[in-house]
Amino acid sequence: MTDAPGLLISAPASGTGKTTVMLGLLRALAQDGLTVQAFKSGPDYIDPAFHRAASGRMSFNIDTWTMGAGLLGAIAAQATGADICIAEGSMGLYDSVATRGQSGFGASAETAALMGWPVVLVVDVSGQAQSAAAVTLGFKLYNPDLPFAGVILNRVASARHERLARLGMEKAGLTVFGALPRQGDLTLPERHLGLVQAAEHPDLVWLPGGYPELHAGRLAAAQTFAKGLREHARTRPVHGECGGYMALGQALIDKEGNRHRMAGLLGLVSSYETRKFHLGYRQATLRAAMAGHAKGARLRGHEFHYSTIIEQPDTPLADVADADGVPVPETGSCRGTVTGTFFHLVTAEQD
Repeated sequence: MTDAPGLLISAPASGTGKTTVMLGLLRALAQDGLTVQAFKSGPDYIDPAFHRAASGRMSFNIDTWTMGAGLLGAIAAQATGADICIAEGSMGLYDSVATRGQSGFGASAETAALMGWPVVLVVDVSGQAQSAAAVTLGFKLYNPDLPFAGVILNRVASARHERLARLGMEKAGLTVFGALPRQGDLTLPERHLGLVQAAEHPDLVWLPGGYPELHAGRLAAAQTFAKGLREHARTRPVHGECGGYMALGQALIDKEGNRHRMAGLLGLVSSYETRKFHLGYRQATLRAAMAGHAKGARLRGHEFHYSTIIEQPDTPLADVADADGVPVPETGSCRGTVTGTFFHLVTAEQD
């Protein structure tokens, strides 16, 4: 789908160091004078910001569960003018949901196959040597039709350890592109990026998310911000996603149990003191219209947060379910011109 050649950097599982490898590759190629187009397989919105910092060029998400062919093609076209594309996978190479979405199941392997990008697998060899080759060979043989370029060994303990791991890969017929030492300071900082600023247009204020639980006191004191939102909402739409939804609510309880007044445009009371992990694809059918989408529209998105709902008294915005169609209680809210959801909208479904 792109004219530029490319690779997809993946791994057997999360936490193996693929983002570190990805960023190193992006910076090295950019410093060599190449125009590098980065992509992120899946809905993760944090890693693309790191990609941009490393490459100097905007990075884009490619997600086969939420996106149809038209949107995937438009995103692939962002590589126009690039010398090479480097994409980062999410979780393990073949990890996905069980129910097919608009173009697939959301696996990084699907992205690689769709775009025609060979896979480079980042393998954490700590605690093993030749055995790592058996695991890697399984990933190559699991889908023989998937182009598999080779591996990068990560967290190598010594020269002897590297030699043994390479021997195993050689025996399995696998190409080793390089090895990275086990190095405690070769890690990324905490990826908690702070509150994202609002996207503001003449007829719409859209709060796309962030981390209001880290800034609850400052938000409560930001009366000019709250006044501006209320004034806008008198005649024009305001929408908040995840952290933006929380900021539009009545109150937010921080991790110490302190209650902070939010903008009050919706009745939502959320708590970071009572934490629960929410992660996954979301499909929603709107019960009421929201900015850019009519009542009855079917939307696709992704939810990722730790906050819980204490009160959600407003009219539900949508019927929301996970990727398998199981309903979830985070329906979102609407009140007048104001709407909010815990899921981040990716696109409307294509008929």
